[in-house]
Amino acid sequence: MPGDTEFYNMVFKNGGSTVTMSFSEYYGSMAQQLLSGLDVNIISGTDVELKTAN
Repeated sequence: MPGDTEFYNMVFKNGGSTVTMSFSEYYGSMAQQLLSGLDVNIISGTDVELKTAN
């Protein structure tokens, strides 16, 4: 995964209905092993930036 990636205007659906999501800056140890310099920047409820040193 090259560098930082921003995901924005995200909409989450279940069975066609929009559902509310809440984000956490938690990520598992496996992700840390695969992506060096991993960090999550929660910009808003629909905007998240995934930062990596890769």
